[in-house]
Order: sequence, then structure tokens, then C-alpha cells
Amino acid sequence: MSEEYIVWFGSLATGNAPADATNAMSPAADRWQRELASAIARQGIAIEVVSFIARPAWPRGPLGLLESMPVSVAANVTVSQVAYRNVPWWRVGEITAKRVSAGLRRARGRLPRAIVCYNAHPNAALASVALRALTRVPWACLVADLQSPSPLTSRSPLAIAEWTALAAADARVYLSAALAPRFRRDGDLHMDGGIDVMQAYEPGEPGHVVYAGALTTGAGVDLAISSFRHVKHPDARLTVFGNGDANRVRSLAAGDARIDIKGMVPRDELARGLARARVLLNPRLPYLAENARNFPSKLLDYLAQGKPIVSTWTAGLSEGYRALLHTAEADSAPLAAAIDNCLGLSSADLLANYDRIKDFARQHTWDHQARRFLATLERIRLGPRAGWAKE
Repeated sequence: MSEEYIVWFGSLATGNAPADATNAMSPAADRWQRELASAIARQGIAIEVVSFIARPAWPRGPLGLLESMPVSVAANVTVSQVAYRNVPWWRVGEITAKRVSAGLRRARGRLPRAIVCYNAHPNAALASVALRALTRVPWACLVADLQSPSPLTSRSPLAIAEWTALAAADARVYLSAALAPRFRRDGDLHMDGGIDVMQAYEPGEPGHVVYAGALTTGAGVDLAISSFRHVKHPDARLTVFGNGDANRVRSLAAGDARIDIKGMVPRDELARGLARARVLLNPRLPYLAENARNFPSKLLDYLAQGKPIVSTWTAGLSEGYRALLHTAEADSAPLAAAIDNCLGLSSADLLANYDRIKDFARQHTWDHQARRFLATLERIRLGPRAGWAKE
């Protein structure tokens, strides 16, 4: 293991897929953390993740002690999981205390280069604050989601605590392009993710459309179903992958034999589904505030395929994505028209689409993003802790 290391407070899924219906871990968040941690490790900095099995609090999730399970990520990335009693509020304190204890045990040999947490959720933020106070090591928060759009308008205690934690962090890394300019402080970073492995050019099966994402209204699965009912291509069929209430989505698709709801599947099966697609679908609802506060990271998986992507435009996207997406308004008719248009692209158009994405991917690798992130950690390690940047 390398001499230098980072303590990482995040939650990673076990096995090939978090297929358990009671799992509270987002597959997209799991993949994003794995990719960045692995890329940092390739730069010669070890990652020591202190994780836990993510389940909804009882009574939605199981009651009792949730033991640790094996997690495999990459070389130079180690994952330890803390066991906890899944009782509301108690579990926050227990996970926090055990995370801090794990960080302190490791720090006795050598202090970490930085403390990193994924989102400012209570058990991650509290553990980061405590470990920083005890070690004087700087702390950076990866901001993938926020409970509320502003610390001044929210009445939720959890949202206020989240914003308080963000203000206390030494640096914030925003995935959303909408949050980065509004709340950025000197030394902070906008980083939505990377693409390391472009798949070989494969046009996919004629007429095959794939949606891969959360099975929620906000993520766009309802709009995907309603739009596809208007698609006219003679070979059109839609396959839906994702975590959530698959039975609810099957009821939305009832009566249209062209729609196949797979639900949550192992990663290798999802990869095969994406490879067979001719068109990929990201109909996220732009008018929901939550979609301005996050980045649709499934786009990274989509882009790695090099296939046409029909998408709505949400505020979390940076301008560089406009040339890569076939955008349409968040309504059934324009989305259906965009899908039909992409299904009708010629072989030359499909290859040009692939080449355009491949050019983007060369400048947008995870290794490049890891170097940017490490530069931010170096700035907060060596420089003064800056205040809010002037607009």
C-alpha cells in the first residue's frame, strides 16, 4: 500500500449489484465513488473507505445489528464496513463514532493526506468534523445531492444541518453545474465525473431504446413510458433497468407489449443491455428543484457507449454536454419525436455521433478528474482556509 492515503467516508454496495429491494444505496452513487477512488489510487494515493451497509432506518428497513460484508473495489482501495444497530437516530451516532474510531486507529501510524466524505449526510459530516478536529487534517466534501436549494429558505433540520456542514468543510466538490457558481468558495471545484473506457463502436439493435436509472418520477421513468407510447418506429422497443418500485412502472407500461421492465439487475446484465441499445434515454424532469442540485451520472455510463442519447436538459448539466445530447422538451410528444429521429439515423450519422463522444471522453477521463481533485486537496492542505468567493 502507498505511504500516502485518504480517509473516505462513503457507502459502497456489496457484490455485483445492490439488488436487495431494501437497499438504500444508489447504484449511480456507488459507481461514481468507485471510479473516482480507483482513479486517485492510480495516482499513487491509497484510499481507505470506511463504509456501512446502507439500509433505510427501521421500520422501513430491518431492525437489529447490520454486520459488515465484503466489498471489492480496486487495487490500493481498501474498504472496511462498520456494523450498526438500525434504530432511527441511534444509528447515526453509532456509525459516526465507529467511523471516527477507524480513522483514528489508522492515523496513529501516519496522518492521512485528507478526509473526504460523499455528501454532507449526518453520519459522514459528523465523522469528518470530528476526525478533522482530532487530527487537524483538511476535509473535502463531495456534493452530489442536497436536501434544499439554499440554507436561507429551508425549514428542514436535516437540510440546515447539511448546509452547516458544507460551510464548515475546507473544500466542496460540486457535481451539479448549477450549484458550483452559486455556492462556490475559493478553492472549490466543479467535477461531474469521468469516462475511462469507451466501448468499441457498436450501433446496437435496430429500434432498441434503453432507460437505465432510478424508477422514480423525478428521474424520468414515468415520462419515458408515456413518451414511448408515441414512438412510431416499426421496430421500436423499450427496456427499462433501475432501482425502485418495478411493479409500479410495470403498471404504467401495461398494454404496450413493446416495453420490458427489467428493474434492478447485476452490473454485467446492465452492461449487456446498454450494448444492445440503439438509443439511450435520459428524460429527467427539469422543473424539479432536486434535479438542479444533482448531476445525472447515468450519462457517464451512456456516453461510454457512444450511442445517441435522447435527453431533457436540466440545470445540473454543464454546457459541454449540449453537443453530445439530442435534447427535447420534457413532454411526451417532443421526446417521442427525438427518439424516432435517433432511431432513424444513418450508419454514417451513428458513427459521427460515436466519434464526437469519443473526442469528449479523451478530455474527460477519471484520471484527469482525479488529478484535478488532488490539486484541490493540495491547495486546502497548504493554503489558508478561504472564505466565500466574491461573485
